[in-house]
Amino acid sequence: MSYGERLRAVALYLMNQHLIPYERTAEICGEVLGTSVSVGMLCDLNTAFYELLSAESAAIRAEITASEVVSFDETGLRCEGKLQWCHTASTETATHYEVHEKRGREAMDAIGILPNFQGIAVHDHFKSYLEYDCEHALCNAHHLRELKFVHEEDKEQWAGEMRLLLKMANETQDLSAEKRAEIERGYDDIVARGYAFHATLPDFGERKKGARGRLKQRPSKNLLIRLDHHKAQVLRFLENTNVPFTNNQGERDLRMQKLKQKISGCHRTSHGAQTFCRIRGFISTAKKRGLNTLTALADVLRGKSVFAHAADTG
Repeated sequence: MSYGERLRAVALYLMNQHLIPYERTAEICGEVLGTSVSVGMLCDLNTAFYELLSAESAAIRAEITASEVVSFDETGLRCEGKLQWCHTASTETATHYEVHEKRGREAMDAIGILPNFQGIAVHDHFKSYLEYDCEHALCNAHHLRELKFVHEEDKEQWAGEMRLLLKMANETQDLSAEKRAEIERGYDDIVARGYAFHATLPDFGERKKGARGRLKQRPSKNLLIRLDHHKAQVLRFLENTNVPFTNNQGERDLRMQKLKQKISGCHRTSHGAQTFCRIRGFISTAKKRGLNTLTALADVLRGKSVFAHAADTG
């Protein structure tokens, strides 16, 4: 039986946007659309569409690589019964997902965006990101959560002061050089008070006889050191208004991956995981640009370029 582009687009939409399992998608197609489809046909459809999206995915990846500001994030993914990682690189208009067995530099090199990226990378403090030769901006949502814990649970006053300063800096409408300098002076003063407070505390750990290396630090001291050493990355949003205060863009774009696991459990094969990620990246990009998702899916099925032509003519 030959299936039209519209029906195939609807099936792809149900499986990859609304995360409906194969069996239920086949049931919906039969009862709502009046066309009998098999689970095998739906599996083949996803695989074939993955191949059709090769140029579209490459165009999305190229656009992200050339962007000024990109959010990066990663999350654990159960695949073939073991832990793998879903990596995302995204902007307000494009989303790219890729699955890799590793979380760090090896995976990021293989994906190929960060090695060629010259813009500002927004991310949490995962050290592998900082190994790349581009500008960086750290997610302050993470800092606010950590500072709140240190202030409320460890009773460290400097942490509460830093949390208030970062929130004030994010809310200020005055981004003049004078205001930025004032915020930076306040930042430095709070860091200095944090160090002074920790200087009064006893050692956190004991060095075993013959052991080498640095003595273990309190988690709150490690946070203080991070805020000190990465001040420019923490406050990057002040010098460039295109840089967000948090990495919510990347985190939002990963939520569907977590929801997919809750609904369907782990991916049975690596290829199945990659297939879902490529199709989801295409759908997410289309939705960010205000395109009708079904129309975009049908256009690709008809052999029409949706994003690839922009890369060819850009």
